[in-house]
Amino acid sequence: MAGLDFEISVRRLILLWEAQGFVQPRGQEPLEDVAEDYLEELLGRSMVQIAAKKLNGKIKSIRVHDLLRELAIKKGKDDRFFDIIHGNVRDRFLTRPRMLSTSFGITPKTRSSSRIRSLLVFDNNEHRLKDFKKIKLLRVLDLVYSTLMLGNSFI
Repeated sequence: MAGLDFEISVRRLILLWEAQGFVQPRGQEPLEDVAEDYLEELLGRSMVQIAAKKLNGKIKSIRVHDLLRELAIKKGKDDRFFDIIHGNVRDRFLTRPRMLSTSFGITPKTRSSSRIRSLLVFDNNEHRLKDFKKIKLLRVLDLVYSTLMLGNSFI
């Protein structure tokens, strides 16, 4: 996927970090402040770049350069930390990672989802809550562009 820089809102990133337990408490300091320090560290090391700022000067969104993103994806897959499934590839999911990003309505099969703690779904389809109940250890479900249905109701 060369040539594509990935951009994410700082608010969404911090919420994902907190939900996944990546932000460690530091005294009485709010987790959000600790996470912002983590982000400043990444910026200082040129691991991420500022994509947009708010009117008050705070960072609105960041991006990861495509080369660094590809390196991170390779390392994450090698370590079985996460995987990405996209396109029409439904049976490629073999590594049993802790985190999974999918698109185009692909959800993991029961046997391959036993370790998933975080699932990010990048599609604009409707999903039913029962589709995710088989993922027993799921802590984070991010339906980035999707709609979640409970029975006949949308969330």
